[in-house]
Amino acid sequence: MSPQNFIFQIRKAYIKAGRPVIKSVRIKRGTNHTISSIAEDIFAKYVEDKISKTREVWVDPQITVKSLKNGSGKRALLFRPDVCVYNPKERVIEKIFDLKMDLGYKRKEFVKQARKNAVLLNRITQRKAKCKLNGGYDLTFLPGLECNFIVISDRNISKSDYKKVESYFRKTKREKLFTLIKGHLNHIEKGFEIRKNDFKRLDYEIEE
Repeated sequence: MSPQNFIFQIRKAYIKAGRPVIKSVRIKRGTNHTISSIAEDIFAKYVEDKISKTREVWVDPQITVKSLKNGSGKRALLFRPDVCVYNPKERVIEKIFDLKMDLGYKRKEFVKQARKNAVLLNRITQRKAKCKLNGGYDLTFLPGLECNFIVISDRNISKSDYKKVESYFRKTKREKLFTLIKGHLNHIEKGFEIRKNDFKRLDYEIEE
């Protein structure tokens, strides 16, 4: 899947999300259906096309790290990356991706969330975990595992707030930021531009 086709598929999902599931001239929808889960599936296909056939792509897996506790301290830690690459032979999670349509509703909290994510990665890297997607066998995480944040659109956030986000990612070693378009696919009449350099960086990260 090319960057252009990826964006085209996301745009199609936006258009469909604005329509009622059951068509009727008397039914009108004021807000779009949520498309984040659909976008995860589309991105998973983008990743699958670029990795070895010996790897699997998991979407929204529920990974349990029994040796660690969640925030309440009562249950095992549950780790749910949006998309990850799994090596079934070695039973190792090799890459993880966190997908955002834009940073609109998280504009003030995104950096804080990214910092928490970095702490979480440090906690789980050397631990064993389990997931139903591999039949419940023990799995591990690649040492030095990084989280790749994929932001589809650079809109719904002020330029100053976005610069703060970019500044954080220039300094951190365990996380990377990729912003794929300038503009917003939900407002295509205003135009958008594919950020080719970010796609090139992303492709290198996926294929590495």
